[in-house]
Amino acid sequence: MRFFCLLYLLFAFNGSALAAGFDSLPANEQKILAPLANDWDKLPKVQQEKWQRLAKRYPSLQPGEKARFDERMQGWNKLKPEDRRAAREQFLEMKPNLPPEQRKEALRKQWESYQKLSPEKQAEYRAKAEARQMQMQRPARQP
Repeated sequence: MRFFCLLYLLFAFNGSALAAGFDSLPANEQKILAPLANDWDKLPKVQQEKWQRLAKRYPSLQPGEKARFDERMQGWNKLKPEDRRAAREQFLEMKPNLPPEQRKEALRKQWESYQKLSPEKQAEYRAKAEARQMQMQRPARQP
């Protein structure tokens, strides 16, 4: 029984090593994930692990894929903290961990509720989305 407990702890420790503090990441991953450095400790472990897997794959990406990745990371870096928080909340509302069919159904329901809104409220949401999009297209902040 002790052997299984030790084995479990060993695997649990190795799995949690992926979601370590930002400063403990390898230098090449820190460079790739630099826009997330300030928020790293606030990210759920699952997202940290996802970003680390992406950073490990980054060197093998095609140039177009690297450009898209870099563009998205820069866009994230340009967002204000409250916009990042809102984006995280919106992402979680999309139910990313659901199986595809359930996720599709959840998104369909969100779309239906949006369509039931008044034209004024829909316009307000569209304006907010356009403002976020414009903000992400601005040049990066200079340190």
